[in-house]
Amino acid sequence: MRIDGFRFRHVGPFGADGVAVDGLVSGLNVVAEHNERGKSSLLRALQLFLLQGHTTWGKRGNAIKRDDGSATGEIDFTHQGVAYRLIKTYQRGKDAQLIDRSTGATLAKKGEADERMAAIMGTADKARGPSGLLWVEQGLSMDAVQDDGLVASKLETELSTLVGGDRARDYLARTEAALGELLTATGRPRVGGPLKLAEDALEQVESQLADAHRLREQTRQIGLDLMRVRAALSRLQGEDDDTETDARIAQVRTELDSAKAARASLETAQALAQRLTAETEQAERRLADHLATIARYDRAKQGVTTERKAVTNLMQRRDAIKTSLADIDAQLSALRHSQSQLAAAQSARANVERVQDRQAALQQVESRLEALDTLLADREKQVEARNALPEIDRATLDQLAALEQDAARLEHRLGDVDVQLRLTLEAGATASLDGRTIGSGTVRLDATSELILPGVGRIALDAPEADTLKRDRDGLIVQAEDLRARLGVTDYADAATALRARADIDATLRMTDKERDRIAPDGRDTLIDRKAALLREIETLTDLIAAAPELEVHVDAQTIDAEIATRSGARAALQDEQVELSGKLEAAKTRLDAHQLALTELPESAAPKQRTDTQAELAAAAATTRQRAETALSELETLRAQAPTDPDLLQASLNRLTQVRENRAKQLTDLKQKDVELSARRSGVLDRSDPDLEVKALDGQAETLRETVEQHRRHAQALTLLRDTLGASQRQLQDQYTEPVRRELAPLLARVIDGADLSLNETLGAQGLLREGRDDDLALLSGGTREQIAILTRLAFARLLARGGQACPVILDDALVYADDDRRARMFDVLNYVSVGEDALQLLYLSCHERAARELGGHRLTLTSWLKD
Repeated sequence: MRIDGFRFRHVGPFGADGVAVDGLVSGLNVVAEHNERGKSSLLRALQLFLLQGHTTWGKRGNAIKRDDGSATGEIDFTHQGVAYRLIKTYQRGKDAQLIDRSTGATLAKKGEADERMAAIMGTADKARGPSGLLWVEQGLSMDAVQDDGLVASKLETELSTLVGGDRARDYLARTEAALGELLTATGRPRVGGPLKLAEDALEQVESQLADAHRLREQTRQIGLDLMRVRAALSRLQGEDDDTETDARIAQVRTELDSAKAARASLETAQALAQRLTAETEQAERRLADHLATIARYDRAKQGVTTERKAVTNLMQRRDAIKTSLADIDAQLSALRHSQSQLAAAQSARANVERVQDRQAALQQVESRLEALDTLLADREKQVEARNALPEIDRATLDQLAALEQDAARLEHRLGDVDVQLRLTLEAGATASLDGRTIGSGTVRLDATSELILPGVGRIALDAPEADTLKRDRDGLIVQAEDLRARLGVTDYADAATALRARADIDATLRMTDKERDRIAPDGRDTLIDRKAALLREIETLTDLIAAAPELEVHVDAQTIDAEIATRSGARAALQDEQVELSGKLEAAKTRLDAHQLALTELPESAAPKQRTDTQAELAAAAATTRQRAETALSELETLRAQAPTDPDLLQASLNRLTQVRENRAKQLTDLKQKDVELSARRSGVLDRSDPDLEVKALDGQAETLRETVEQHRRHAQALTLLRDTLGASQRQLQDQYTEPVRRELAPLLARVIDGADLSLNETLGAQGLLREGRDDDLALLSGGTREQIAILTRLAFARLLARGGQACPVILDDALVYADDDRRARMFDVLNYVSVGEDALQLLYLSCHERAARELGGHRLTLTSWLKD
């Protein structure tokens, strides 16, 4: 089928003048118009008129409904070489005609015309036509495409088989049901199933068997433990008693007492030797400290004498320098007075030239101020013009556009919620629908309509989805109205115009600001300050010129400068020497004070009169103490040589012997107690049952249950193998089933997404994108990539349908809004590729992006009025 042209009235935004699109070609057709021109309404009208009977209004009709007349349309198309014209009228005056355009003959009317169209479109036995696959409405370009049976029917003919076959699917279902009685979906035994019951019984018997084995082993172990205890008890009772151990303990105690007494004597002698040694060291330190004090006394005495002489000499030189400095200062004062008179006269001559320069600079500043004031006045007018415009930016403008588009989309979705009622009124009764009086017959309620029965009540569609959609739509409308009110605009166009005007004024203001910065880089106030400064400087210079003195006697400036330099050099040298002398004098005084302070702090014993007697006394005391310490150390060594065994070793031996005696007594008591306990436990076990007989009986039960569990497991394995075999067969056939679609899709997808392939599910819908060894879930991909995959899959379906004799136009309404520049260009190449050649598709591309559509190429169409006959 190929559409050659179409014309509609009273649909969407098109009233009585209607709309006409003629001259469609077999390849790529492009309609690029701005928003609100009704491109989406054209797609919905084509779906309605081609796919639905003339008596069925439905959701498609509500989407383009108008109240100014009945929806009317003509569609010219060619199918299998025959040129047709379909004429339909909906709502009031319902009618349908199918005409042969070459002869003008009417081929069918009303219901027969609807049936002929269903056969031509391939929708006679289908819930949805190929447009559900191939015609993409605005905002739905990312919806995943699924085959509704049309593509499958062609592929089944090509493969001469159905996927898996009914018999294979029946076997697979029966196998899974039988397997489900034994195992869960995760492969675990099903609770309550025969395998799980047998495993539980086996687990219980094996638990009892393990308990029986433990009891039998426990009985045997008790007998072995009892034999070992009695043997140890007999061996311990046959050994010697503790008489020898007691004698050894008494001997060690005697030796320990003797050793403790000897240690006390040794510790006393050691303490005495340590004390006398410390006293000796202290006496020797006192003697050394006395000798060091004598040396410090002598050094301090010599320092006082030396520093007093240095201080006297430095003070005399300082007084001479002060006298010389006074003479030089008097000479310099006279020279500088002469120098200042000469400088004043020279400055007056220079000030005359400066006044002339400042007057020229003042004239330039006044010119710049005048130009700046003119520029600022113009800028103020521009700012006032901009402030009069609504305050709006690009983001706010886009937000307003998004709100209006979202509200329109929800309005469209509201049209999809409707219900059909058959109304029968009594004689004389009336009813009204949306303000119109109606009679008996079929009534269709949509989400926004209300049926009023006077005296009875009101009937409205109870659709929670519709309430949500209306609430969301009303909310968007309120947001858009609030935004327009806040911006102070009436509509989107007004806002866009204001934004452009503000942009133009802002550009002019930027140029004005650049000129202002050129004239006054530091601002107007800086120029004003510069003007005032120049005026003050001119006034000051004029006063200085008037007040300049006149030289009475000619003075040589070079001679004065030379004399001043000479005197200043001499003065600086004296000052440097004065500073150096001050430092030396302060340092000498500091050293003198330090030596005098040291003399006052030293004791009188360091003085020459007392130092000899004190030294002799300290030396004699040190010698006496040293002799006593040497005697105490000699006695300590004698006691150490005579000391007996270490008391700690004797105490350890005593503790060991005592512990041995106590351990033997405790071991005898423990063995006797254990003999009694083990005898009682063995008697208790043997009184209950025979462990060997119980283990034998449980072994038999466990073996029987193991065989039962193994049979169920082998059965489950056989069923699993059968299920997997049938599933593998199904998947193999499915691969054959999906291969034609993948073969058709592969070159298109590779052209758009480098190195990509697509995995399909059993309904031929895309389920994953394969690239670089990864299988990415479609839900995780970007909106642009999902949109491109959905469109490419539809193109592949369309090519398969065309090869099977069921060609249908592909219509895309703004279907590439999420594509970037590179991907959009590649998609445009694909659209041109599939619209040429032996199996060329007829494409109708609708877009509001006129600039982007220019890059698409193709046959350009325009919307014109449908002129009345």
